Amino acid sequence: MNSQRIDLNLLRTFDVLMRTQSATLTARMLHKTQPGVSRDLAKLRHLLADPLLIIVRGRLEPTPRALDLHPAIQESLQRFDACIRSSLPFDPASALQTLNIAAYGYLELQLTPHLQSIVLEQAPGMVVCWHAAQGELVPDDLDAGRVDLQLGVYPECPQRFDMERLTTDRRVLVVRGEHPVVRDTVDLPTFLSLDFLTYSKLLRKETELDHALAQLGHRRRFSLLLSGFANAPFVLAGTDYATTMPLGAARMFAKNFPLRIVELPITLPGMTFSMLWHRRHQTAPAHMWLREQVRRAMRRSSGEVSGGAG
Repeated sequence: MNSQRIDLNLLRTFDVLMRTQSATLTARMLHKTQPGVSRDLAKLRHLLADPLLIIVRGRLEPTPRALDLHPAIQESLQRFDACIRSSLPFDPASALQTLNIAAYGYLELQLTPHLQSIVLEQAPGMVVCWHAAQGELVPDDLDAGRVDLQLGVYPECPQRFDMERLTTDRRVLVVRGEHPVVRDTVDLPTFLSLDFLTYSKLLRKETELDHALAQLGHRRRFSLLLSGFANAPFVLAGTDYATTMPLGAARMFAKNFPLRIVELPITLPGMTFSMLWHRRHQTAPAHMWLREQVRRAMRRSSGEVSGGAG
């Protein structure tokens, strides 16, 4: 196979097919006909000697060869586009790229409805890809370009990154509404008697709450580790477990689950959630657009979660 026989249009078709897994959506996003997309795929199949994408239950499923090729092709296309467009105004309506955001679970839940509506309206060719993170900084992902933004709580910011505050919050206790021990308030002995759940990513990690308790000579009892933040309300609503989380997250969950929100028996400093990115993207038009949409989504969502109480 001679790589010089593969033109850029074929690679773009392959990239969008991999992201949408639909010839119809790919044709719409690339302003092509569906037969034209099928012809591009047939050429690639011939040149690469692989089916690349096969129809399974009405969807195009990638082959192992396609999965191996796609990351490198997508990265190359993004770099090529960045070089070409670096001196041109950014047009979100015609942009075709994936926006990778690593975020604390609560922020993903809070921002997704608002950010996605903005993207669908202004940049229908863009795909938002969220990556699970427990709020901690993962510098390698930003350095390597695997993520564009990280959203979480960052006490420090390395010099090669830029950081901007998004919102503040405070930690609260959350249990089911008819919990047998916890009422509208909770004292420290009762708090320490509870069985707590947390998340597997936090195993052996000390939160600011655990640090404060340790200074008082206490520690919480954890007997359940969940795989993800969004699972917590389902478990809390049907058991006597307890957990702590930002007040905004507790209010979101309490709108849909019979949960009780209670202030902690000790005072903690507030939580500051920030947006962090690599400094090389500071003036990149597409990245500047993304950061502004995250700000807009945060303003919209903050107005929602500040209204309700548990």
